[in-house]
Amino acid sequence: MGEKHPTADMTVELLDPTRIRSLLYVQVKSTTLRYNGLETGRKLRVDITADDIENLKCYPGPTDLVGIDADKDRGFLVGVTSTVYGPINGLSTRHPLNCRNIRALWAEVDAYWNSASRPIPMATTAFTP
Repeated sequence: MGEKHPTADMTVELLDPTRIRSLLYVQVKSTTLRYNGLETGRKLRVDITADDIENLKCYPGPTDLVGIDADKDRGFLVGVTSTVYGPINGLSTRHPLNCRNIRALWAEVDAYWNSASRPIPMATTAFTP
């Protein structure tokens, strides 16, 4: 208990899935280093290694990266799919961690686990980098 998983920091289980137990694997990166870029190209300054990305792709279900701006208490979400490669130097701020995106993530994870084919890693996500 309390030990950190080698790559994923959390395993999240959906509350009230439509049919079957549904899990999501998450790696969380927190920083006080601020941002790079402007507007749609803005990125939170966190680093994710190529090894971590490849390891996340091997998890038996949906995997996501969450970047936390520790100074502003804001989070951002990026899905890991077969087309995501590392290293990642900066996490997109296109998908803030808010109620709307949490609901969309819930629906995406629930749909994944209720589909007949469950590709590992996921082929698509609404939370592209």
